[in-house]
Amino acid sequence: AVIFWFVLLGPLGPLGAWAYRVTDLVRRRAVFQAGREESDATQIPPLRDAAVSLHGWLAWIPARLTAIGYAVAGHFDAALAAWRAGEPAGTTSENSERLLARVGVAALALEAGEDEDLTARGVRGATAAKQLVFRLLIIWAVIIAAMTLYGWTG
Repeated sequence: AVIFWFVLLGPLGPLGAWAYRVTDLVRRRAVFQAGREESDATQIPPLRDAAVSLHGWLAWIPARLTAIGYAVAGHFDAALAAWRAGEPAGTTSENSERLLARVGVAALALEAGEDEDLTARGVRGATAAKQLVFRLLIIWAVIIAAMTLYGWTG
């Protein structure tokens, strides 16, 4: 998301990247503070509410682009089915996180081995996830390089 806002806003890119990171840090800090305090959980401080809402909207487009990338770099049919199967329930930020988790796991298309224990399956899953993210990075590098060559990045 930081790179997305940096590239999208052109000369104002550092401001967009900064805004995304600051809203994320404020959101995380406010949630951490709320977890440490013994106050009523139904009371949401205005700063945390605003940070969660703004961060959710700033993360919405990059999360969907990443999910599309997972589908292209992995098992497309399973990823698309996982995308369609989701139901929105929660904040925009939570929905984006759930979408990425669902689509990412589906794009991996891992099947359990016959004599595979939990540790071996976890290692195999982590390796597959690393490979999926690497393929996604290659895809985005090619897209950004093509945009740069043709002058579409501003």
